[in-house]
Amino acid sequence: ALGDGGAVTTDDPALAARDRPLVLYCRSGGRAALAADSLGQMGFTRVVSLAGGIGAWREGGGAVVMR
Repeated sequence: ALGDGGAVTTDDPALAARDRPLVLYCRSGGRAALAADSLGQMGFTRVVSLAGGIGAWREGGGAVVMR
């Protein structure tokens, strides 16, 4: 949500710590990279995105657990 002055705010306590590690992924990596950049601009300091997305991860032999 946007607060006063355009600052992004959240009531989610999981996102209160801006130094919490966050790993983002999408199918091909593009949207996750954009989201990681946006989160970095919002002050999150430990954000990474999975290069190439989940598709590249699977092709490289990375494990995927479906729940």
